[in-house]
Amino acid sequence: MAGSRLPFCRSPGIRKLRSAFRTYLKGKTCRAFNDGVDVYLTEDDRVIPDAMIVCNKNMIALDGIHGAPDLIVEVLLPSTAKNDRGYKKDLYEQSGVKEYWIVDPAMRSIEAYLLEDGKYSLKDFCGLFPDNLGLTEKEKSESKKEIPVSLYDDFCIPLEEMFANGETFDQVITIGPLIMMKFVVEAVRPTKIPCVVSMNPIMIDGTGMCGGCRLTLDQDGRKVTKFACVDGPDFNGY
Repeated sequence: MAGSRLPFCRSPGIRKLRSAFRTYLKGKTCRAFNDGVDVYLTEDDRVIPDAMIVCNKNMIALDGIHGAPDLIVEVLLPSTAKNDRGYKKDLYEQSGVKEYWIVDPAMRSIEAYLLEDGKYSLKDFCGLFPDNLGLTEKEKSESKKEIPVSLYDDFCIPLEEMFANGETFDQVITIGPLIMMKFVVEAVRPTKIPCVVSMNPIMIDGTGMCGGCRLTLDQDGRKVTKFACVDGPDFNGY
């Protein structure tokens, strides 16, 4: 299918990054972990990174990772960007995470921070920047196209494989709880992929008699009232 790419964390890009971690680390002391694994940094701070590398096997337990991973990756979304650049970055710094990557799918870039004397410093900034930034061809050609993993001297991640390749999508359809659909729409919005939401969850009897499934849409700058059971249930998520 031809079209735009989904945000990095919902696309083959993050899977390829995790796969690159696992492939390189096979047979080595360090291990790669996907999202869904709890990390207990302190008694009060528990996080679930998008990806990470842990080299101390004594930190690995059945319920997650106890202590600071050697590398943590977070992927920016509209709903998480402030947290990833602020609270989490400060938390990882204070907890002793040696390397922190911030992946920006809209900019197609990766920022790599290294812990030096207890403080993070920006070690690398690599990107395949979109055309609408107005960069010259010279500026694009001079930007780094791969990012090194500081844990090993011969381990680099090529950005072309992370961002340029993979599946593309013409439409996103989301069905489920309202709060879930809200965040799906916000995640897809930067890509400008058409996003359809199904308003079945607010329908009561499906006959158009009760008015309980009333919703307001923004059409051409005007507020328009619709009913999910009569006019839907599928609507433009934007």
